[in-house]
Amino acid sequence: MPHRRFADGEVVMGRWPGSVLYYEVQVTSYDDVSHLYTVKYKDGTELALKESDIRVVEGLPLSNGRKLQYRINGFYAFVLTAAVIGTLLYFQFELHYLYDHFLQFAVSAAAFSMVLSIYLYIRSLKAPEEELAPGGNSGCYKLGNALGGDEDTQSKHAISVNDTCEQLSASEAVLTTMDITHDGFGFMLAFGDLVWVPFVYSLQAFYLVGHPTSISWPVAAAITILNSIGYYIFRSANSQKNSFRRNPADPKLAYLKCIPTATGKGLLVTGWWGFVRHPNYLGDIIMALAWSLPCGFNHILPYFYVIYFICLLVHREARDEHHCKQKYGLAWEKYCQRVPYRIFPYIY
Repeated sequence: MPHRRFADGEVVMGRWPGSVLYYEVQVTSYDDVSHLYTVKYKDGTELALKESDIRVVEGLPLSNGRKLQYRINGFYAFVLTAAVIGTLLYFQFELHYLYDHFLQFAVSAAAFSMVLSIYLYIRSLKAPEEELAPGGNSGCYKLGNALGGDEDTQSKHAISVNDTCEQLSASEAVLTTMDITHDGFGFMLAFGDLVWVPFVYSLQAFYLVGHPTSISWPVAAAITILNSIGYYIFRSANSQKNSFRRNPADPKLAYLKCIPTATGKGLLVTGWWGFVRHPNYLGDIIMALAWSLPCGFNHILPYFYVIYFICLLVHREARDEHHCKQKYGLAWEKYCQRVPYRIFPYIY
C-alpha cells in the first residue's frame, strides 16, 4: 500500500488544476483507494489532488542536516498589494501623500528596522547554534531560519519576494541564495529590506514625479528589451543553479558539466555559470540600468541605483570569492581558470 506523505490538517502548497500556480491549502482527508488528497483552499474551495500536485518547499540543509520548510506566498503578496492599490485608486485616495511624506516614511522605517535588529539580536542569544549565521560577531539568525521553520522549532513565517515575476514563478529559488543561506538576519538585512530597497531603489520614480521625461516608442521598446534580457539572464541563471543544487542527478541537467569538489558538491562550468562566475549579478545590473534609463541623462540621482548596485555586487562577489576559495580550495582555482570573468564578460 502506498505510503501517505501528508497528514490531515497539514498546510501545504497545492496546484490549482490546469494551472502552474500553487496556493496554500490545508489537507482535510486522504482516500486510500484513489490515493487522492482532499484539500481546502483559503476561499473555502475543496478539491481532490494527486500527491504530485502538492508540495512543501524545503531549504538547503542546516549544519545539523535538518531542512526547514517554507510557505511560498509571493503570489498572495502580489495579489494583496494590487488589490490594496486598486481599492485606493477606486476611492480616489490621494496617493501623492506617500510622495509628499517620503522622508517621514523613510525615517519611520529606519527606526523600525533598528528596533527589529535589536529584537533579533536578543532572540539570537538563546537560539540553537545551527540557527545562527556562521560569520561575524553578532550571532544573528540566518535569514532562512528567521523566515521559516518546522513545527518542532518555531512557527512558520511568510516569505515575500519583491520582484513580481519572481513572486509568480520562482520564489523558491531564493532559498538557495546567499542572503538566505549565509548572511545573518540582523541590521544589514533588516535595514536593507525595510529602508534601503523601498526608498533608495525607487529614486527613479521619485525623480520622475518632479522631472517628467518624454521618450519615444523606439527608445521605450529598446529599454524594455534591455530589461527583458537582464531578467532572462538573472532568472535562468538562478533557476539553473537552484535546480543543480537541489538535485545534481536530475536527467534534465545532464547537459551541464561540473568540477567535483572535496565537499561532494560540483562547480558548474557550462551553462550560464560557465559564461561568467556570477551571471545572476550581470542580469541584475542590466535590469538596474534599464530601470534608470527612462529618466534621461540630466541628473545623476536616477543612476545612483545602478552605480550603487554595481558597487554592492562587486563587493559581494569579492566576499563570495573569498568564501568559495576557503570552502572548495583547489577545485575553486580550477573553476576560476575555466571561467576567468567574474561578472562582466571580457571586462571583469
